[in-house]
Amino acid sequence: MHPKIPSVEIYSVTIQTADVQQTDTIENIEMTIHGSNGKIDKLLLKDHIKSDKQKIFQQGNLDEFEIKNEDIGDIESITIGFDDNEQKFAWLLESVDIKYKETVYHFQAQCWLSSRLGPNFSWITIKPDTYNDNINYKVTVEMGDSQLDANVILCIYGDKDVTKNLPLRTIKDGTRVKFDKDSRLEFHLKDVDVGKIEKINIGHDGKGNEQKWFLKSIEIEKNDEYYM
Repeated sequence: MHPKIPSVEIYSVTIQTADVQQTDTIENIEMTIHGSNGKIDKLLLKDHIKSDKQKIFQQGNLDEFEIKNEDIGDIESITIGFDDNEQKFAWLLESVDIKYKETVYHFQAQCWLSSRLGPNFSWITIKPDTYNDNINYKVTVEMGDSQLDANVILCIYGDKDVTKNLPLRTIKDGTRVKFDKDSRLEFHLKDVDVGKIEKINIGHDGKGNEQKWFLKSIEIEKNDEYYM
């Protein structure tokens, strides 16, 4: 009796790069898909592109990939990112969608990936939205004598966990943010509950023509807690 050969399944992957200025072209993006019955390990995504695009993972791009693999069960998480020992690249990943059979798994990232931010910060592991227990953060930023075009990033550290590198790019009504002189900006973010907030890390990537940056204060509200 011959052993049963596993059937090959198709995983359709769509990756949205955020519509903000990125650094040089990043081609070595890899992804691992973790399932309930196994995993698809460290795929070099450019080898699975569906079209003949010359450049992928560019500002505002929606790139499609097709992966053939045996069934790994329900998708529980993905790990995506790139190696960058020279600290040359930064990539703002908006989201990832994986369609397998009749199910679409949505992974909301909204996160800067860059080894400039620290060891392993060019990689992220994300659970699909149906598994997430994220909470809301209300972040209010008050500026002084500032005029900034760059991309601003916030990371919140707590006694239980740490958030992703969260981009501060749209205020609560959805309009594009401007870090102008004496502005007071309110952001609504979603991420893991870090517990009691112990510290934050905030900065920008130095892009754009205006680099004048004076930060007066930051206020963070989550659940019934207030931090300043």
